[in-house]
Amino acid sequence: MIPRKLVFLFLLYSFFFSFFSLVTGGPITLVTSEYPPYSTKELANRGILVSIIVESFHAAGEKNVEIVFEPWYRALENAKKGKYDGIFTLWYKKERENWFAYSAPILEDDLIFFAHTENKIRISKPADLNPYKIGTGLGYAYPEWFMNLSVNKDESAFDEHNFHKLYNHRVDIALAERNVGMYYIRKLKYQDAIKPIPYPIAHIQQYLGFNRKKKDYKKNLYTFNKGLSVIKANGTYVQIKNSF
Repeated sequence: MIPRKLVFLFLLYSFFFSFFSLVTGGPITLVTSEYPPYSTKELANRGILVSIIVESFHAAGEKNVEIVFEPWYRALENAKKGKYDGIFTLWYKKERENWFAYSAPILEDDLIFFAHTENKIRISKPADLNPYKIGTGLGYAYPEWFMNLSVNKDESAFDEHNFHKLYNHRVDIALAERNVGMYYIRKLKYQDAIKPIPYPIAHIQQYLGFNRKKKDYKKNLYTFNKGLSVIKANGTYVQIKNSF
């Protein structure tokens, strides 16, 4: 038989542990993918968007933020299921509001095509895409008009894979945000082989989405938006952008 004193100490410990956990709470867990220069383990502070998000929470008094990296299609599914409190970089798609509450816009970029310099590709209208095999991202929220096109789309889990395919002529053009594409061109030393095509198909706003299943999602959303306003007002936001 277990001595009563030990039982009492165990119950006391359990009570204080539970109370402490309730008061302090766990970390705010956010999931993202390898998406440089916005989110990546390859850069200082894990990318410009990670830096802005973390600093925004800190500015609003929330220090306990955990960033997890997963392939985008997996990150999106796990975030929908409620495994994480939020996900970024989330492009706006109306149906995603069923799962996520969108933050204020954080950053923006143009979604454009890239082509091999050996191919004289010109695009001025959607119909010009018909002959080409297009490298796209798995699970990305591209504009509806593009998704409805009857063109040959070749999906990859990572943008970097599309630029390898483009370099090796396995796709004719690749679709990516301008800053993401230019990052990979520099990283892979493809400056002489791959070029952007001056035909933006969309202007992208990047958001942090909070899972609506989480009981604290409204509080977390408010905290983040408040902190983002603070760092924009005090100059930290611009400093982070300039540092990258």
